[in-house]
Amino acid sequence: QARWAGQPFDLMPWQKGLIIELFELVWSASRRRWVRRYHEALIGTPKKNGKSDWLAAVGMYLLVGTDEPSPIVIAAAANEISAKLVFTPAKTMVELSKGSRTPELLSDLCDAWDSQILPRGVPNAEMRKVPASPKATEGLNIFANLMDEWHEWTTPAAEQTATKLQNGTALRPDYLNLRTTTAGHDTESMCGQDYEFGCKVAAGEVDAPEWFFRWYEAPREFEFFPGQVFELDWKSELAIVLANPSYGVLAQWQFY
Repeated sequence: QARWAGQPFDLMPWQKGLIIELFELVWSASRRRWVRRYHEALIGTPKKNGKSDWLAAVGMYLLVGTDEPSPIVIAAAANEISAKLVFTPAKTMVELSKGSRTPELLSDLCDAWDSQILPRGVPNAEMRKVPASPKATEGLNIFANLMDEWHEWTTPAAEQTATKLQNGTALRPDYLNLRTTTAGHDTESMCGQDYEFGCKVAAGEVDAPEWFFRWYEAPREFEFFPGQVFELDWKSELAIVLANPSYGVLAQWQFY
């Protein structure tokens, strides 16, 4: 939001916890090193919780903060407007870091352009803005896909783009396909199918150790006191508080 423009990017507790969980490390005996456990992820939050800025920050870390050779990070969405919601905050982080006190400024490490962010001195590395277009993803050796508003990826062009993006990570053992979204309604869409699969993973019904799933939503029932369970009114402020991890900081009751 505008009132925080130019200030250091401080993670809220739930955002910090989400990163700690998402970037969990496991020991790889074959590679003799610690590696990230998760390579496929779906994260769902309600609107106005800072999802896109968080995703942009994760993207910048993946671009300049790892030892991945020539990382290619894709900021993608089903349309141009949604793609800007991820790429523009990342570009702004680079542009506004000039006044930061951080020892290594993003503006010293990268050059930001309208549709690309290029790390200096790292051949073939970039963050690229990609609205759904299969031709825009041909031949890329992708390290990470940041696919925002996953519930909007419903057109044939979007589905083809998603397939090509995910296939583009085949040569990267430490790849990450990170899907983020607000809630949709079509259970037959890619988002709907991933949501149902994620629920099964979370419930222990499916063994998918490389699949990360977090969905922020209000429960159907709420236990006010031990043994006293009530059906939760989804229009109530309590339901809004339980569903919105940034409630009171970004998400305000007046919005709802």
